[in-house]
This record gives sequence, C-alpha cells and structure tokens, in this order.
Amino acid sequence: MDTKTDVAFIGKKPDFNIEKFKALIESIKKADKKERIKHIQLLLDYEPLFNHHTSKELKVLSECDTLEYAHESHTSKKLLKVGYHVVFVPKGYFKRSDKKFDVFLFKGHLLFEADLKCINSSNTDTIGNRIKEGSEQAKRVILDIQSTITKHKLIEALRTGCVRNDNIVEIFLFYGSVFYTLQKNQILSNNIFSLIK
Repeated sequence: MDTKTDVAFIGKKPDFNIEKFKALIESIKKADKKERIKHIQLLLDYEPLFNHHTSKELKVLSECDTLEYAHESHTSKKLLKVGYHVVFVPKGYFKRSDKKFDVFLFKGHLLFEADLKCINSSNTDTIGNRIKEGSEQAKRVILDIQSTITKHKLIEALRTGCVRNDNIVEIFLFYGSVFYTLQKNQILSNNIFSLIK
C-alpha cells in the first residue's frame, strides 16, 4: 500500500451524509419527551459534523470546517453561554419549497428551528423588516443587536416586526449584555417596557 495515502486517511472525518442528518433530526422530532434527549445526543455526536466552539459540554456544530460568516461564530458563542447547543443547517437540507432557516437550537429535550439575524442598524423599520424576513423562514428569530439603539427604539422595532405578522412566535434577543426570550404577545404588550432593561 502507498504510505502517503495511508497517512492522509489517518484522522480523516467520515463523509457527511445529508440523509443521515435528516433522519437524526426526524428521530428527535418524533421522539417523546423522555427519549428526545437521547436522540439529540446522537445528533450532537454525529462524527462528520465539525465542532466550532465548546462551552460546558455545549457545542456549535456544522457540516463545514469553517462558518460562512463572522457574525455566525460571534452569535453562536453567545447562544452557548445561555445554554443552547447550536447546529447550523447543512446545505442540501431543504427542498426548493421549504422555509430556509439557519440553525437548530437544542436545550434539554427542546428543539427550536430559528433564523439568525445580526443587527448593525439603529433604524426601527430596518430591524422590523429583518424580523419579518426571518419569520418567513422560521417561527423563531434570533436577533443579535450590535448597534447602539435605545431601549424605546428597539421596542418600537420589535413591535414593527411582530405586528400583523402571523409567522413569528418568539424572538431570542441579545441586547446589551442581556439575553431575552420574548413571546410575540409579550412584545406587543405594555409589559415589554419592564421586561427589557
């Protein structure tokens, strides 16, 4: 045997298989609450996935050895810190007619499909439009606010994105140094002013 060829295959990851990945996701969705954690662990241990970040046994995984955008790495690290595993949706996962969200989030037995938005704007309409765009892909939108928008302007932006929007269920929000999980009805209520600091 060729020694060079043998050396090249030492430590090589197995090939990523989209059908295997889809089957793992489906097994999580179909499992009851008790079994779901085991199925999630099988996905998190799926060897062809690359581990980009780890914190307290939580992982950021994708099919590629590098994440496509810098903001994906930045926001996924924040998600680790608040207790979520992050698995980027691999290429080829969606059919042409499917909604194309960015990530699967896992926490305990929970699975969330979410679209990821890094926001550098302080314009309320721009942020509102980004929420609406994201909600066309998934019921949950992750907003990582990188601008210096004020609390009141941010609330106006959140409401702009949620009003008359039947798609959105929840927004995962990084604002300042705080992480919020906000249901649509909370955003549209007056309580939002006391919820966001």
